[in-house]
Amino acid sequence: MFPAEFHFLRPAWFVALLPLAALLAYLARGGLARSNWEAVCDRHLLPFILTGRAIAGRRRSLALIGAAGLLALTALAGPAWERLPQPVFRDQSAFVIALDLSRSMDATDIQPSRLSRARFKITDLLSQRASGQTALVVYANQAFVVVPLTDDRNAIELYLQSLTTDLLPAQGSRPDRALQEAGALLLQAGVPAGDILLVTDHADARAVAEARHLAGKNYRVSVLGVGTAGGAPVPTKSGDFLTHGGEIVVPALAGDALREVAQTGGGIYRRLGLAGSADVSDLAAWAQTSPAAKTEDSDKAATEVWLERGPWLLLLLAPLAALAFRRGVLAAAAALLLLPLPQTGYAQDWLDAWLRPDQQAARALEDGDAARAARLFEDARWKAAAQYRNGDYADAAKTLEALAGADDWYNRGNALAHAGDLRQAVAAYRRALELQPDNDDALHNLNLVEQVMQQMQQQMQQGGEGEQQQAQQGEGEDRERQAQQRRAGADDDESDNGDEQDEAGDSGDAQGDGSDAAGADDSATQAMSEDEQAIEQYLRRISDDPRRLLQRKLHYLNRRKEMAGGERAGESPW
Repeated sequence: MFPAEFHFLRPAWFVALLPLAALLAYLARGGLARSNWEAVCDRHLLPFILTGRAIAGRRRSLALIGAAGLLALTALAGPAWERLPQPVFRDQSAFVIALDLSRSMDATDIQPSRLSRARFKITDLLSQRASGQTALVVYANQAFVVVPLTDDRNAIELYLQSLTTDLLPAQGSRPDRALQEAGALLLQAGVPAGDILLVTDHADARAVAEARHLAGKNYRVSVLGVGTAGGAPVPTKSGDFLTHGGEIVVPALAGDALREVAQTGGGIYRRLGLAGSADVSDLAAWAQTSPAAKTEDSDKAATEVWLERGPWLLLLLAPLAALAFRRGVLAAAAALLLLPLPQTGYAQDWLDAWLRPDQQAARALEDGDAARAARLFEDARWKAAAQYRNGDYADAAKTLEALAGADDWYNRGNALAHAGDLRQAVAAYRRALELQPDNDDALHNLNLVEQVMQQMQQQMQQGGEGEQQQAQQGEGEDRERQAQQRRAGADDDESDNGDEQDEAGDSGDAQGDGSDAAGADDSATQAMSEDEQAIEQYLRRISDDPRRLLQRKLHYLNRRKEMAGGERAGESPW
């Protein structure tokens, strides 16, 4: 009798019984190492030629291979029926990245720019951070939380590419406010100990004081300095350089001040390097030294781990392995290893096996495979975004049905508009404006869709009036033609040839009328095609840039901070 909780931890290994059975069948039919007699004699004569000892030996070999294969697969399947208690350890560390988006981060003393290189380094840092929670804060004159503390670092990577210095409404450089926002984020999450990484090129005495305050709360502050001591001008969108007081601004890296922030905050200072990843590796390793990086759960909870018995079956394979060195058996085992492996129907990076579905989906979205990303995403918002990018507008709108935020209604309106359901798109935009009246993008798209609907209605009315006019004109022409035929029948006494000629003439008139009708149809088709192109151009103007959504969110948060008494502008425009 098996224990009540007997089961296999990896039962999928038993699928390999199929190729094992195929191999045994192949060997039973004499597929390997035939003797000389077997090569020249018919199969039905072999029992009269070969001795019983050879046949029995072959059967024993096959039984040996089958028993060894069955034992190996059973061991790999992981038989278990007993539990062992094991204490639970969880990485409770928290890591907040505060990224400077002031205009000085556009300086090009580090190519392609300070901000671009900083984004690359943050991506590398996230890839080296194996566990724990991570958050992203951006700042210039004010600081804003872009991604709160989360285990899904992929969400931060997706936002990174949208971060530019023109996202924030007010410029300046207040790293002390970024540190305050990061500290408040850790405090609200109830994190006993955490790390903050300040990614910037500037710091001042206020930042040093705030770092000291955070260190007293067991929140360490480290700094990644971005830039060079010589600095570089800051390019503008117009192609010129940023000026102040008539002079070109050349912001340099404030290395000494940044190092003081790190020392006061109990962290480390590293300058962004152009080659290698030593800077990122040092910061990642430092974060792992946090007291909360590897702590046992406070409630001393334990999880039960199954005790696997599979390795004991390997002891039974030892005598079978010794017998495998007999002639023929070793060759059969080699044949089993040389069987062609099954080919997958699609190319997939083997690293995907170590990624969660959402991470695989994000990678697919970055590679341009929106269809695969839509299948893999589990988060409804990201799934809808992938469906939208793939052109599956109706599916994207359906995915967003279960969500009720202002941005969700706005995105649903975009999907419905491109899917051709303009009435529902108008309803979605209006719902988004009810939830968020200052949503300028929703108002803009609503006006566009309403213009399209008005244009379509006008085209339908004009088309109906044109068809009515053509019908009336055709009826008048028919009556005139019939009157002419009656007059011709009363006055004309020509021969049948003349009648035939008249009929031919009537036929020609009919053909001419048909040609006119065909020309009218072509003109209508062309007009309809032009109308559809105009409508398509309207729909293309619908704004669906996720970066604009983030920018609107930051502007909204900035207004709230201003109403709460925050400063409107910084001490400098960079």
